[in-house]
Amino acid sequence: MKKNGLCKLAIKFLLVMVLITNCFIGYAETLDEWNRSCRNKTVRTTPVYAIGDSQCLKEPVTTIPANTYVKVHSGPEGIVGIYYRTSDGSSGNGWTHRSNLKFAVVGFINEDGFADDMHELDFRDKYGYIPADGNAGNLNASANGSASNPSTSKPSSPSSSKKTSSAAKETVVVRHGDEAVQLARLGVATSAVLLNGEEKVVPTSELDFGSTAEKEKQVAVIHAPKTGKCTLRAKASDSSKALQKCKAGTVVMVLEYGRNFCKISDDGDVGYVQTDCLKWYDAETEGTGLLSYNGRTTGSTTINVRNTSSGDSAKIAEWPTGTEVEVFGLEKGWYEIEYDGIHGFVMEKYLTLQD
Repeated sequence: MKKNGLCKLAIKFLLVMVLITNCFIGYAETLDEWNRSCRNKTVRTTPVYAIGDSQCLKEPVTTIPANTYVKVHSGPEGIVGIYYRTSDGSSGNGWTHRSNLKFAVVGFINEDGFADDMHELDFRDKYGYIPADGNAGNLNASANGSASNPSTSKPSSPSSSKKTSSAAKETVVVRHGDEAVQLARLGVATSAVLLNGEEKVVPTSELDFGSTAEKEKQVAVIHAPKTGKCTLRAKASDSSKALQKCKAGTVVMVLEYGRNFCKISDDGDVGYVQTDCLKWYDAETEGTGLLSYNGRTTGSTTINVRNTSSGDSAKIAEWPTGTEVEVFGLEKGWYEIEYDGIHGFVMEKYLTLQD
């Protein structure tokens, strides 16, 4: 009887610990929830290299199947770090070639005529199919809510996961020195460009966008701490046609600066936003750090990233522990960080600095 009593007590203790854990770090993600939180997936059977092998020069430690959804952080010269979970229950992280991945986001013009994007699994649930090229074109919804014939969709650009209406379309030529380059990621301090098929990380200050703004005003961050988004308009007027919503925390090019409105390019979508919806940050970094929970940089816990250094500010991202971020500074218990073109803030206790 005593032994049974101890067993029952142990079981109760474990149940209490599970409840406490769920209260503080949230329930464990199902595979479907994980998949829907990833913006990239593998396009083929993909080799994964050890964390110390950032150039992918040695033998891979494992391979993961095609169509495995992954979370990505930037790496050197066409190499990216990934976090993965597979249908057989395995999980892990490592390095691989960016060419093994594609976006898991569908870009389209929605029924209201606005540019939008959606995770392909959510798109499939709503419209019944996943566009093979990541672009659903212009959705003219029928009475029963089904999408137009996917075979009529325009092919998508490999460098962008979303498409805009014709009113917002404008080509921005980005140059690095004398070379015209394709922008893979825009950041406050550093950006990634594609040159001759290879990805290269360069100081953002070395890029030329053809902007008429002063140099220190040419790269900004969408600032919308209350709503989490701001409106991109066709002209510099509050009454002008709304083209789409820009997500708070997104790093954007400023092509023209004005006291009331600025002309910007948000991942290729060009229009005007109120100047108050932009914020400029110092481009000098203080190194890198890993998102962590209780000092641990592994596991499935995700960390909230906010638009400003306040717990009441809009949540702009939710990244897993272990995500490597650029660190810009610490102020009043909040680190200013950046990862994959999103600039925001996390509480000091959720970041472990790297040497």
